[in-house]
Amino acid sequence: MRRASFWLMVATVAVAAGICTHLAWVWAMPHRLMGDAMDTLGRDGQRLHQWIHARRASPQARAIVRPSPDLAYSICVFDLSRGDVRLRVHPSPGYWSLSLYAANSDNVRTWNDEDSPGGVDVVLTHGATMAGDGRVALPSARGIAAVRRLAPTPAEWDVAVAIRERDACEVRP
Repeated sequence: MRRASFWLMVATVAVAAGICTHLAWVWAMPHRLMGDAMDTLGRDGQRLHQWIHARRASPQARAIVRPSPDLAYSICVFDLSRGDVRLRVHPSPGYWSLSLYAANSDNVRTWNDEDSPGGVDVVLTHGATMAGDGRVALPSARGIAAVRRLAPTPAEWDVAVAIRERDACEVRP
């Protein structure tokens, strides 16, 4: 009986350790992967709070995994520990979207041409949720904003490039 109790205890500890390891891995990996992406895209803090525009997608362009050749991509890595960040994204003809991602890769909020035909002007803050005052609270201080604009032809690409040059991602004074 003692021998069976011993092995039952060993099995219970092993299962508990396995479950804890699994849960830690599931929690930590999105934070780690998103942190690496923010560090790489933001060049370790040198390119914070500014839009980084991707080149037109081609088989040689792989900064974004499997980029669509019909979309013009822009990203902004932000750090709210340096202050609130204001995002202004101008609308473009056809489809466009702005998505906010927290440090754990959760999609916090998304806007598009259908729900925000006039574009987006929002202040990002870290902490308690605020509603109705043009602010979006993020659960993490760091994150990424991503804009996608439909631009399947060279002429539409040129229009998207001109529009995205007017967008802003800046620390609010």
